[in-house]
Amino acid sequence: MIRRGGAEVGLSEGMYRTLWRSVYKKATDAAAARLQGLLAEHVYHLHGRRAIVFVVDGGGAALTAGDGPDVELPWAYVVEGWALYADQSGSAVVDLQTADYATFPAVASICGGAPPALAGAQKAQGTDLSAWTTTALPRGTVLRGVLLSASTVTRLSLTLYVRAV
Repeated sequence: MIRRGGAEVGLSEGMYRTLWRSVYKKATDAAAARLQGLLAEHVYHLHGRRAIVFVVDGGGAALTAGDGPDVELPWAYVVEGWALYADQSGSAVVDLQTADYATFPAVASICGGAPPALAGAQKAQGTDLSAWTTTALPRGTVLRGVLLSASTVTRLSLTLYVRAV
């Protein structure tokens, strides 16, 4: 019963329907929002992260500077970090260059003044990409790894940690 003007008034059938519709609507909206949040978290953590790997192998001889292979990205990504691994302690610097299909083969560096590098070590990694000109890699981007310099290293792999967007 509801009190109106000091008198008890019962709810009509229509008022009950309206009340339950609003309660049901709020509950379903809250459940849908929670489900969307859980789904987004699941996709990001389990399915959104990838690795793109470039390998340069000198076949037992010291590596020499030069362009690596070109890889077209089938999805859009954001670069979140990188790791370099060498077969032995040494030094190496790798640049990453990109182009879109229309401008290929003209490529431009995305690493700015901080390309992935080894300095007298066998491994290195980085997640500070603030000096890079971009970390966004749109769908269809052609990505090229370019070995700028190397000493004593005969095999090198660069892993890019990327997140699908």
